[in-house]
Amino acid sequence: MKLGTKKVTVEDFAEEVQLTFDFVGDTIKGILKDASLNAAESTCRDVTNRSMSIFHSKTHAYARGWTVSATNNGYVVHNKPHYRLTHLLENGHNVKNQYGETGKEAKPHPHIKSAEIEGVQKFIDEVNQKLETEL
Repeated sequence: MKLGTKKVTVEDFAEEVQLTFDFVGDTIKGILKDASLNAAESTCRDVTNRSMSIFHSKTHAYARGWTVSATNNGYVVHNKPHYRLTHLLENGHNVKNQYGETGKEAKPHPHIKSAEIEGVQKFIDEVNQKLETEL
C-alpha cells in the first residue's frame, strides 16, 4: 500500500486513518529493523578487519571473536570470547610486573569507536534513504 489520495466517506474516515497509521508504523518498524541489522553486520566486519590489521597473530583469535547478537531493542556487536580484553585494548592500561608493580603502560589501540561511529552513520543514511523511497 502506497500512501496517496483516496476518497472515503465521513463514516469510513476514522477506519482509513487507523489503517494508514498501522501501515506507516509497520513500515517504519521494518525499515528500522533492517537498517539496524545491516549496520550491525557492517560494524562487525569493520571492527574485525581493524582488529586483524592492528593485532598480528597466527590465529587472529581476538579478531575472529567479533559477532552480532540480537537483543530486545535491536542488535549488539561484541567480542564473545574476549569481552574483557576489548576495553583494555581500546583504552590502554597499566602493565604490572611479576612483583605487582606498575611501571609500564600499554598504549591504546582504538579500533572499536571508529567502527561504531561509521556504523551509526550507515544506519542513519540507510533509514533516511528508505524512508524517502518507501513512504
